[in-house]
Amino acid sequence: MSGAITKTDLNRMVGGINLRAGHPEGVASFTEYEEGVARSTLGYYYLQGEWGGWKLYQIITKSGGVRDVFGCGAVPKRVMYYLLRSYATGLDDGGPDSFYRIDKIVERANKGVDNVWGL
Repeated sequence: MSGAITKTDLNRMVGGINLRAGHPEGVASFTEYEEGVARSTLGYYYLQGEWGGWKLYQIITKSGGVRDVFGCGAVPKRVMYYLLRSYATGLDDGGPDSFYRIDKIVERANKGVDNVWGL
């Protein structure tokens, strides 16, 4: 991509990753239930600006625990754009049986697996 990379460009890429992971467009990272308790949307990806750069996080527990997807620290927008593009390609290559698809994560969580990632 030539020209300036904007936050909108990055958010569009993350939206595509969420779609590939099985989240319909417009899904929120947290949902509030009747008891007033917020529950996280397992497997949801989101960007966060930190230390002058950007990081991609994925929610991995019902209480909102996250993992730093790339584990490389905060990076400039252009670097993040190419990381997101590569990650989306990897999800495409994984297909419907990919370990990181949201339906697989929820299935493991519902079976009572404490660490749905097996890490």
